[in-house]
Amino acid sequence: MKFIVIKISGSIINQLASTTFKQIADFRSNGLYPIIVHDGDPKVNEALKENGIEAEYINGIRKINLPTLNIIANTLLCKVNVDVVEEANKVAQDFIGINGAYFPIFDCRPISKELGFVAEPENINREVFQQLCTNYIPVVASIGRYHNQFYSINAETLAYKIAATLQSPLIILSDIPGVQNQGEVISDIQLSELDKLINSKMISDDMIPKLKDASKALSAGVKEIVIAPGYEENIMRQYFDGQPVGTKIY
Repeated sequence: MKFIVIKISGSIINQLASTTFKQIADFRSNGLYPIIVHDGDPKVNEALKENGIEAEYINGIRKINLPTLNIIANTLLCKVNVDVVEEANKVAQDFIGINGAYFPIFDCRPISKELGFVAEPENINREVFQQLCTNYIPVVASIGRYHNQFYSINAETLAYKIAATLQSPLIILSDIPGVQNQGEVISDIQLSELDKLINSKMISDDMIPKLKDASKALSAGVKEIVIAPGYEENIMRQYFDGQPVGTKIY
């Protein structure tokens, strides 16, 4: 089976182009099995604010205690994932919501006591994904389980690791047109160029962690990474047809 992993950023979930899910579903009829991974940061931040919980970060990673985790898990599993699947199934009844807390799709390992209920995904279960993708398009929420306890997972890290295990391409749909240098989208970046680009100060600070993760992912087996604007119509069809979209990192 040939797979493609599509990571949908929370910032674009409610502004996705109308053609996106239909074109993702069409991949299957062309022998390419899609897997969607999503986060839900805007909804999560809104829910935390409503409950009077302020974000606390350690080295750029959100510290998560039990009350915070409960809100994050409830928002991702019961709201964001449900909404994404419901919207996708308006065009094709193939999408199914899953996560690492209730499905054996990956293991996770707590990162540190200081960060609390934050974990790193590992041991992606290729066989389970193969079985699921035979009949469905999995829509994965980034919550995992360790020793019967839920943990929060970084969705982009999870997407990278799934793509690496399946040796598939990864498309990141976001609210930006791609990696930009002084406002101009860089269409192609080779792996050998990444370190130089990261150290050049030509790109925005918030893009640097993405490029560092991309470097690790490509070295681990991801075929290529495309950062593309999720708000553009026919973006998935253009990618499948080999047309340039966003920024391709390979």
